[in-house]
Amino acid sequence: MSIIDDIKGSAMSRFQILTIAVCLGVLIVDGFDVIAMSMSAHYVAQEWGISPSTLGYGLSASTAGMALGSLFLAPIGDRIGRRIIALSSLAVVAAGMLYSGLAGNFEHLMASRLITGIGIGGVMATVGVIISEYSSQRRIGLTMALFAASNGAGGVLGGLVAGDLIPTHGWRAVFLVGAAATAAISVVALFVVPESLDYLMTRRDPKSVQRLQHLASRMGRSVSDLDRIGVPVASPAGETSKSRYAELFTRGTIANTALLTIGYGALMATFYFIINWTPKLIAESTGDGQAGIHVGVLLPFGGIVGSIAFGLLTGVVKVRPLAAAALSLATIATVLMAYSLTTGAAPIVIALALGVLLNAGISGYYGIIPQAFPTRIRTTGFGFVLGVARILGIISPIAAGYLLGRFSPTAVFAGMGVIMGISAVVFIIHGRGTPQDRAHPTPLPQHRAHVATDELAGS
Repeated sequence: MSIIDDIKGSAMSRFQILTIAVCLGVLIVDGFDVIAMSMSAHYVAQEWGISPSTLGYGLSASTAGMALGSLFLAPIGDRIGRRIIALSSLAVVAAGMLYSGLAGNFEHLMASRLITGIGIGGVMATVGVIISEYSSQRRIGLTMALFAASNGAGGVLGGLVAGDLIPTHGWRAVFLVGAAATAAISVVALFVVPESLDYLMTRRDPKSVQRLQHLASRMGRSVSDLDRIGVPVASPAGETSKSRYAELFTRGTIANTALLTIGYGALMATFYFIINWTPKLIAESTGDGQAGIHVGVLLPFGGIVGSIAFGLLTGVVKVRPLAAAALSLATIATVLMAYSLTTGAAPIVIALALGVLLNAGISGYYGIIPQAFPTRIRTTGFGFVLGVARILGIISPIAAGYLLGRFSPTAVFAGMGVIMGISAVVFIIHGRGTPQDRAHPTPLPQHRAHVATDELAGS
């Protein structure tokens, strides 16, 4: 048994709870930063005379940046440490938000949003892994559900702050407040958020062993405990210097990578279609603009409720069956929406259900993705899946716009129901093909998996 197994099977210490709380605070602030452009878009367009089509590029810039950050910053975290990439990415976010607040034209604003998105992508990939590693197995469903809800909570906070700031201080104030908040939470994270445990366990150098010893003591483990449990400090046999991305597609990992990427990607394609197009389609189908506004509010509200409810339910139901049920019900709800767009209050009720179920499904995927990859490529794998899903999230609303020009909203919604069904089926297949203990690497041989007590003590 390794120290990771011991931590996963034990009650969470105050240090673990504090670490996860600060990580969630980071993600809430990032959620504020993500939504800042949407809250300011109307006023930006008014000030600079931006057309809707041009404004769309500004709204998509941060999403594109998030995909780039997830794809290209995450692998660096597996090489040099996840903590340093998380903190560096936060600095990029703060700089991007400051740049946005000082932008003198739309081109600069769009560039600043791309920079901000790159930082947010790096933060999400690395912080998500850290949260999963410092959570006990009993609470990982709850913590990853809170991870899923945190961006939405930041978005709600952003809407409230923007509503107060913009009328009196202008739209730039939203970005400047976001920059200040990001800088502040970065300082807190610098002093609180530790390095990834699994990352330290795969290092050979004495410094990593000392850091692991220090972290273990903060979680209530003594040096004698470490000697009893075992602290792997050597890389697994057969490890090579090949590209982290290449390792995602080797014989032992390609099926895992493909299933998670397809499943989560299909979920994100559906999610971004739902949140971007549903309010408009309901408003047009019912002839009631207020109905569209109500749906626009209920979707993120349902998302927060769904994530938190999912996390609480994982205390009594295992993550996989709970997430599989949520994804299956989300498929049904998407198809029902296709045939309910014009039927009074039904689409509003279904929209709330979709918000709950889609985010419960996202929480389920977050609960399994980080731990599904070996330690050496964990952040790379998580970042790759998130990055590809973000790209599909960009493509989905654009493709839907073209499809809606050729087909009825009912047909397009039904088609998205099929894509949502793919996500549910793939999730179930992945669960059946994944051993229960895949999340934990095979322990190293006894003579290499332990560090003697006197070595840990530095004697």
